[in-house]
Amino acid sequence: MSIVIHNGDHRDSSTFELRTVDRAFLYGDGCFETIRIIDGAPVFLNEHVERAKKTLRFLGIEEPEILNPSMLHSLIANLCVRNKIIADGKCRITLWRNSGGLYSPTSDSCQYLISCENLDTSGCTLNPKGLTIDVYQGTTINPAPLSSYKTINALPYVLAAKWAKEVGVDDVVLTGPNMNLIEATSSNLFLLIEGSLITPDLKHGGLYGTMRGQILKMANSFGIETKQIDVRTHHLQLADEVFLTNAISGIKWVSAYKNKRYFKRLSTRIINELNRSSKINSGLDPQEN
Repeated sequence: MSIVIHNGDHRDSSTFELRTVDRAFLYGDGCFETIRIIDGAPVFLNEHVERAKKTLRFLGIEEPEILNPSMLHSLIANLCVRNKIIADGKCRITLWRNSGGLYSPTSDSCQYLISCENLDTSGCTLNPKGLTIDVYQGTTINPAPLSSYKTINALPYVLAAKWAKEVGVDDVVLTGPNMNLIEATSSNLFLLIEGSLITPDLKHGGLYGTMRGQILKMANSFGIETKQIDVRTHHLQLADEVFLTNAISGIKWVSAYKNKRYFKRLSTRIINELNRSSKINSGLDPQEN
């Protein structure tokens, strides 16, 4: 049994049911955040809260009082205790517009659900075996601003992940209307080319990933030039390294795209710094074990 928080009430997840009139079910009218938990505490919480607030403003949904970093930290930490998550885990916060109306809502008030689960990890760990990737062209990602927000309408990513499984690769990169590379199924994309760290310019589409922002800051602190550009398939052939980033896994390094092979030197360096930074952002002493 696990416990979730729905609109302030603690509920048994096995008995919690979404109503058929809820707009999350009917229209995907909402957003969500997935937050990494390390040593029982959420990390990079401020960044997640700010992104959630921006998304709610874009959607025209009223901001609930829980989107206060201090209050939310306390709620998540308490929920971790109740669910016996004392080490690593992940938390999901789903926010959606209250029921009523058809496409045109009758209310902009917000419902929310907070859930968490254990992860069998210890901090951010680089995958020992590199991922294989391909480029998915079955559906395209909408240009900004819609794709900039983490809404609960994720069908393009579902279809892309399904295709990745069918063709036998670990992940795929989705494209925009002009065949530019946008992001992977649940991650932002980075490429190291001639010493510069390159990532797709989000004005062409793609999510403002919280981990993406952290990686750009770390690269700059290392003295590595960063570029946000229009990335194309040929850049995958030019790259020395390719890796994917998200809030839960941190970094996943890519070993191959078709016949191209990649290193993981920068990925290894960043994952070490990321673990140190995660300790700080969870309120823990980075020197503690």
